[in-house]
Amino acid sequence: MEVYQLTHAQLNIAFEVLQGVKEDRHRKSNVLKGTYSVPPRDYATDPGDSLTIQGVAIAKDAVKYIDNLHYVKFGHHGWEGETEYKQIAAMLNASPQERAMAAHLTLKESL
Repeated sequence: MEVYQLTHAQLNIAFEVLQGVKEDRHRKSNVLKGTYSVPPRDYATDPGDSLTIQGVAIAKDAVKYIDNLHYVKFGHHGWEGETEYKQIAAMLNASPQERAMAAHLTLKESL
């Protein structure tokens, strides 16, 4: 499933699974942490959680994360079209959802 097709809840669960947490098959929107069924962190809309997962993705592969964020923001890889500074400024203002989508692409590709 392409990252753009994931709902916020699916994206949040996908991050937990990428980090080794198991999805709760009995409670569809929860994950299992130890013996507890809990909701996943809100990577797709919470600014703090999206920055956390962004940090994980940057630590894994910073160049790939930047390329994926560029893809999420502009729909293509590479630095064509607008000036680089405008694109960099737009990437610095990425929404939590855009950061989460780029991080998901990066972590998924790094497996």
